[in-house]
Amino acid sequence: MMMGGESKFLTFRRGDVVVNGVRMASTFFGKGQFVPKTAEKREGSYHFEEVKEGGYYQPLDPPRTITPRTWYPTVRERRRTQVCRLNQEAIVTERKNGLEVRFRMSGTADVPMAVEISFREGGKREGCVPSPAGAGAYILASGYGVYRVGKTGIRFGPGAKAHGWTELRRVEPRMQGVSVYLTGLTPFEHSVTFEWV
Repeated sequence: MMMGGESKFLTFRRGDVVVNGVRMASTFFGKGQFVPKTAEKREGSYHFEEVKEGGYYQPLDPPRTITPRTWYPTVRERRRTQVCRLNQEAIVTERKNGLEVRFRMSGTADVPMAVEISFREGGKREGCVPSPAGAGAYILASGYGVYRVGKTGIRFGPGAKAHGWTELRRVEPRMQGVSVYLTGLTPFEHSVTFEWV
């Protein structure tokens, strides 16, 4: 598990199979990359949480001319309306033969989101379909996938696909390696198990 301003909250390996990172993001106001602000162990599981807020900025009162250079410095002077919240959580639990990760997003409804699971290159992938994002990106739409290197494998899933977007607006670039995505819309709650095979 990782913290300290890092979007990859989980990385691990099983033999020669390396999971470079697991992370979650959404299109929430162009700032939906999940970067845990708190992490604690509760009842045998590790809880990573972050709450984001977004709203709409109204014109300055009294009005005045704003240029691209002065837009950001004047943001604090603007009244914010229709403030929205996005509650994000990932819960990691060790199991006898692997791990379970429960992903939760709630608050503002119908926000596109995606979970990224990145594997180190060099393995063979099963059960995933190519993503529109291009080479190295795949979607696990349903069922289970397997990633194998030599005689070692990790079985993961079940998958989820509510849309085909994997490269969401204003989130961090895809991780290096082979990325497998699950996609959804908020409110979203889904568990992924990683089992050694």
